[in-house]
Amino acid sequence: MIRARFHRLRSAAMFAASLIFVAGHPLAAPADITWNFDNNEEGWIITDHPCTSPYLYIASVYGVEWLPTGGDPGGFIQRLDPSRNCFFFTAPQSAMGDWSQYIGGTLSFSMRSSHNNANTDTVIVISNVFGATLFAAVDPLPVPTWRRYIIPLVASSFRHNSANGAPASDWDMYNVLSTLTTLRIPGEFGSGTIELVGLDSVSVTRACDCACFDCAADFNQDGGVDGADVEAFYDAWEAGACDADVNLDGGIDGGDVEFFFGLWEAGGCE
Repeated sequence: MIRARFHRLRSAAMFAASLIFVAGHPLAAPADITWNFDNNEEGWIITDHPCTSPYLYIASVYGVEWLPTGGDPGGFIQRLDPSRNCFFFTAPQSAMGDWSQYIGGTLSFSMRSSHNNANTDTVIVISNVFGATLFAAVDPLPVPTWRRYIIPLVASSFRHNSANGAPASDWDMYNVLSTLTTLRIPGEFGSGTIELVGLDSVSVTRACDCACFDCAADFNQDGGVDGADVEAFYDAWEAGACDADVNLDGGIDGGDVEFFFGLWEAGGCE
């Protein structure tokens, strides 16, 4: 009985998804931002700055080296320290703008460095169109193997002018992220050395303001994967509730149906 009902619900959901797509009115939420570097450098560059905050003056601009394998995982970008200044991996301007929807979310990335004997300029830099600038420390420093970093996009993670500056406020976070023009991730980890630094799997995710699932197949979160989860998912999906964005692509559409039922048919997420 559950299997028959599952097929009826799946057919109905897929038909409804096609109607939403054709009508041109997807139920969209802000999408997460990702740079996996699996095919190219995806617009990232190196900016070189005098080694003093707030790192707004750019002394030189360099390209990055893209490698198709060896990342965390897949392709990645890297740069050999280009000068005696302080260099940063800088995100493409095309991705900047209103990031206020990511307040409360996270910035995450993987990094490695051949040297880590300097920590003066090891800060993430975000700034806005008005020159307001906030800093978050990269701690611990990267090592020659990949290390994953997760920076909460909340006031307590950021400071003014330096990693040891005055704490940021909630207003500061909104002020900078709502008119963001710059995201820089540091590469200067060596003192008196020429370090080789790699960067991979950069992502900016939304705060979880509805359901956060350990396993989306257990949609009603009762500890089991059964017909009740199908009912709960279909109700949420039909209503356009944010919970139904189970594939976390920023929209509620047929992709979520396929994702949910793929997990549900498999009996869970293991």
